[in-house]
Amino acid sequence: MSTGNMPNPPDQPTIQVPPGDPQTQDAATATATTPTAPPFVLSEDIARIVEQQADVLAQRLVYHSQMMYGVGAIGVDPVNARNSVLVLANALHNSAAQQAGDTLKGVGDPQYVQINDGTLPFKNNAQIAGLLEGLVLDTVSKAYADDASRAEAARNLLLSVFEPANEEMEGINRNLVNLKMLGSGTTGR
Repeated sequence: MSTGNMPNPPDQPTIQVPPGDPQTQDAATATATTPTAPPFVLSEDIARIVEQQADVLAQRLVYHSQMMYGVGAIGVDPVNARNSVLVLANALHNSAAQQAGDTLKGVGDPQYVQINDGTLPFKNNAQIAGLLEGLVLDTVSKAYADDASRAEAARNLLLSVFEPANEEMEGINRNLVNLKMLGSGTTGR
């Protein structure tokens, strides 16, 4: 009987019983478990470090490439530098070595127009990629400065990603500039 002030009892009583012995009142203690930490994955931790330092790495890459080429050229575009750092971090997170290699091979691409002017050396992607690799290795080694074995494992992991890209860049034989690639639409007459 309900007077309107009291809700009606549920039609179906709960059938869930907490684990443990209800007679001894240890049901609540049986459910209290400590959460387990996720397992440590080195590549994901390196990716996290690189993502956190993406802006600093991009600024350092722009600075060092500018110092390498002097006042006559822009070694790397700042937006391209930051995007390359983030793609590298994503490739490490997803264990996508080909994606990491592709971003290293293309980090110096937007400066093709300066090659014909003689302000940039031919095949500057390898030089810019080398700068980026060094900056990433430096950042990761500083992050693992307190653990020498983890720093060495991180270095080996990064080198296993960098070396195939470096070998592929050494084998690239490019023409100086393809006019269609620049979008001029004209051909030599």
